[in-house]
Amino acid sequence: MMNDQPGRINPNRITRSLGESSMSDIHTLLENLRREADPIDQSKLIEELGHLRAQEAVEMLIPHAIRNEYQSGSAIVALGNIGDPRAIDALVLSFNHQNLAWIAKDALVKIGPVAVNALVQALNHDNPDVRFMAIRTVGELNDPGAIGPLEKIIESDPDDTNQKQARSTLKTLLLENLSHQDAQIRQQVIYRLEWLGDARSVDVLLGVADDDPDATIRQIAQSAITSLLQKVDHDPFDEHNPSLLSRETKLLVNQLRRRAALPVETPDNAVMPSLAADVVSRLRSVAAHHADDATREIAEDALRRAAVDLLRCRYPEARQTAVETLAWINDPAARRLVEQVAQHDPNVAVRQTAQRVIDR
Repeated sequence: MMNDQPGRINPNRITRSLGESSMSDIHTLLENLRREADPIDQSKLIEELGHLRAQEAVEMLIPHAIRNEYQSGSAIVALGNIGDPRAIDALVLSFNHQNLAWIAKDALVKIGPVAVNALVQALNHDNPDVRFMAIRTVGELNDPGAIGPLEKIIESDPDDTNQKQARSTLKTLLLENLSHQDAQIRQQVIYRLEWLGDARSVDVLLGVADDDPDATIRQIAQSAITSLLQKVDHDPFDEHNPSLLSRETKLLVNQLRRRAALPVETPDNAVMPSLAADVVSRLRSVAAHHADDATREIAEDALRRAAVDLLRCRYPEARQTAVETLAWINDPAARRLVEQVAQHDPNVAVRQTAQRVIDR
């Protein structure tokens, strides 16, 4: 173990202020790391080099990151803090080790979009676990350059889990770039959202159809809305999610169960239209009658999200519940959604319900 010795810096005593550090501190730490054999003290030295963002340490830290040893986690975190692109390939290699993969993901996200090319290459790795981590990481970097490679994963990856993760990641990435300053990217994003087939995108596409400064993009968004609603009973996202409510809606419902003693079963059980309709009915009651303003706002948010969730379900009864919920909300965005359903839903009864709401 390391003790205080002349010419050495004890990692437990080194300053934690980058402004107070000096090049001599970094060089002394590097020299100590070369000499030190104890993995615990090595980890402490590595952590300090990461805290100091010592780019001089990158080449020395990379071998520690890829060996899957005691100090590998510290080395990966340090490389992420330093943010030097030279570490990217080593961090991607760390996806091969389950105990290091998630730490490596966070480090790559810190390094930023410069890591996208290496991650795109990792999407073709033989190991499905490496591909999974590459999908997760590239999604967090929010780079449009990953859109095409993620589509290929959805179309051809032999691992079903990776296909589902790529579909979810791609949708998030597309929504993040729907307001991109480049009109061509916005246009491609809309085409990809239509290709994905998740009718929950209709809500955000309505905003594009109304407000995008480019007339062509407004037309493309309207066309995508029509297509998504017409194919709602073949929604691929519906196949992957037995619950009719999204994760975001469930979180709000569970919050209300705690906050307002909402008398409803766990929203995870809302796998049939009647169960989802019960959740919606109880949310409406809270939104209309609860004494606390903040609680009512949460219920209203949950209601809107639930309506959009149900709007994309293959069950016509669920979509009718969505229309009735949107009618109750009755703001301009909700009315626009109802108008689109009245024109484009594949089910006659749902279209009729929407038209009756419009005619009231």
